[in-house]
Amino acid sequence: MGTRITRLAALFAMVFLMLGSVSALDVDIDVPEITLSPKGLFAPLTRFGVDELLNTELADLAAEFETEIETDPEIEKYSDQPLLAEGFANAGAASAMSGLYRTQHGYKLFSAAYGLGMAFSMPGVDFLEELNSASFIEDEGDIYAGLAMHPLNLSASVNLGFLVPGLRVNGKFGYYDMKKGTITEDISFNSLSVGAGASYQLIKPKSVPVGIVKWHGIVVASGFYYQRNRAEMSYTPNEEGFESSTSITLGDFLTADQIVAVNAADIFSGGTGGYTRSSVLGLLTTTPEINAKIESSTFTIPLEVSTAVRVLYLLEVMVGAGVDLSFGSGEVSLSAESDVDFEVHPEFTDDITVTQGSAEVTNKTTADPQLIRPRLMTALGLGLGPVRIEFPFIYYFDSEGNTFVTGITAGFML
Repeated sequence: MGTRITRLAALFAMVFLMLGSVSALDVDIDVPEITLSPKGLFAPLTRFGVDELLNTELADLAAEFETEIETDPEIEKYSDQPLLAEGFANAGAASAMSGLYRTQHGYKLFSAAYGLGMAFSMPGVDFLEELNSASFIEDEGDIYAGLAMHPLNLSASVNLGFLVPGLRVNGKFGYYDMKKGTITEDISFNSLSVGAGASYQLIKPKSVPVGIVKWHGIVVASGFYYQRNRAEMSYTPNEEGFESSTSITLGDFLTADQIVAVNAADIFSGGTGGYTRSSVLGLLTTTPEINAKIESSTFTIPLEVSTAVRVLYLLEVMVGAGVDLSFGSGEVSLSAESDVDFEVHPEFTDDITVTQGSAEVTNKTTADPQLIRPRLMTALGLGLGPVRIEFPFIYYFDSEGNTFVTGITAGFML
């Protein structure tokens, strides 16, 4: 029996390349069990413990398969991906404040808004160009990349100037749950965001005499925000399954004299008796289902300063800078579960029976978000009376690359 199971190992390598293999790889294979029929071709040999030898061959095959998966060079390159986990943690932390108004600080009573936002982390702006190469991720291995989305956020702000002039407070809550079957049968998504903050008018607004242009002064702000993003996916790479390139032959577990006895039993039952050491008994097959999960859970304390200009009562442009203190974690995990069967050659289907085995692969990496994260921000606001629509954009200077946040916020102010 050969020692390579090329196609099965290639299957798991492909899965790790597509979904991101991570550290702490654990492979556990429960080998199928073969039982010889008491009335088949192997019946005269059962007293010699041939069935035990055959199952020993299968056990060796399972051990070789486990080792091959764990040491395959194409898999080893992806066996530790802390940058990927950190990328998802940073994207999650950056998305925590999506859904909040940023251009307008001049409302007299309160504001309310709905917003959606997303954040994505990458090694740099040239990363999008390099993605034109289909082999880029495969060549690089561990990559600083991440994504977090918050499709549904509700927020409200209240002017507390009657208590402390220039003080306003805000709160937000967002939740979205997309179960498997909503868009596709194989993908689910869940997000949660909640938090509160405060802003203070450090320098008061000023207008030109005709009122066409108004400068909103200088505003400082901070808060405390929590977010969680979780996406899960399951799929079967090949519905027809995969098979080992190496088969078990009679010579793997029978001596020459025992093969002669098998031929004699075959001739006695009307066969030709043409079995040799290379006659194939069967091979391993499996149809795995892949389950992948990516999750970020973070706390963010923003510290920022901003200013804005309003033109013609309709258009507002905000610019600002700040730094976030981020805590929490990002996690990328993968598991594969499947039945492992021994597919018997048609010539021996009446001579042996098979009890299925199983294969299980588990993998997980966790990483913390970057603690101190400087950023620049801008937003474009459009308003008509109390109704406002805003398009924010935030740019983070991460130690491993950059994170971008964008979205849309719509609501009203009084």
